[in-house]
Amino acid sequence: MRLLPGPLAGATLENCSLLGSTLVECRLRPLTVRETDLTLAALGGADLCKVDMTGLHLREANLTDSNLRGANLTDADLTGARLLNATLHDADLRGARIDAHALVQAKLAGARVDLATAVAFAAAHGLRVD
Repeated sequence: MRLLPGPLAGATLENCSLLGSTLVECRLRPLTVRETDLTLAALGGADLCKVDMTGLHLREANLTDSNLRGANLTDADLTGARLLNATLHDADLRGARIDAHALVQAKLAGARVDLATAVAFAAAHGLRVD
């Protein structure tokens, strides 16, 4: 599926797979997303501000330059996701699976994380955790 720039405001995505889909520079809010697989999805430049993405599969998704301010990514799987210049200010990442590389690429000021992610963040930024 390839969706061109434009609003998807008010859409509900539930129990579906968008595996490998491309949603480029789309305004995706308000948006309801539940039990959806976004593995390998291209979401570069997407506006996902304050979207509830709890538990979603975002493995190897491209979230480059995306706005995820205040998004709820609790228990989301971001393994291998590209987060270069993605804004996750005030996002909730507790329980999320996220690679050290992504922790260096993204803008995370004010993000809520669990202890494991905090330690991974410190290590990714060159700190020695003893």
